[in-house]
Amino acid sequence: MDADARTAILATAKELFASRGYRAVTMDEIAQRRGMSKRTLYKHFQSKEEIAAEVVAGMLAGLAPVVDSAMTAGGGFAETFDRVMNGIEAFLRFAPMIFLEDLERDAPQVFARITEFRALQMRRYAELLRAAQARGEAPGDLDASLAVDVLIAAVQGAGRPEWLRAHGIGLHELIGVLKRVFLYGVMGSAAGKGERRGD
Repeated sequence: MDADARTAILATAKELFASRGYRAVTMDEIAQRRGMSKRTLYKHFQSKEEIAAEVVAGMLAGLAPVVDSAMTAGGGFAETFDRVMNGIEAFLRFAPMIFLEDLERDAPQVFARITEFRALQMRRYAELLRAAQARGEAPGDLDASLAVDVLIAAVQGAGRPEWLRAHGIGLHELIGVLKRVFLYGVMGSAAGKGERRGD
């Protein structure tokens, strides 16, 4: 019964966070929406931050198989990269920016779980890139680990809700730019490689 109650509380909190953000929602409001006392709510969760952490954990648990499926579906590096990024974008449409932006500002420890997850998943690109190099799809003189670290830095910086809002773009536009920039640099022609080396 306790598990069912926790699940119901999380579902309610997720709806409230999606419509009003993390900051504006209170424990009183969550309890009232669930038809329970605040004391009963605190028997299940010690704080609003704990609830938000569980909501985020659920989101990431749902995203992990999306990434796994896209990573293992086969095809070349560019095709796999495109498929993974599209899968992430489609899934994260269900993570309202108002919620993520509030978390970044008001619950950074919770938001850090999202950035850690992104970095962990994207590091898998290094093996895909090395396989592409072995097939001759990508320049062999490119440091795969460094290239992926650069991608991670770009995503972690530009993927922050505050950055997106400041630049007036959404996740869709950002992912489109990342795909074009990263794939052009990685999958560029021999002439492009020469230009980058200063030849």
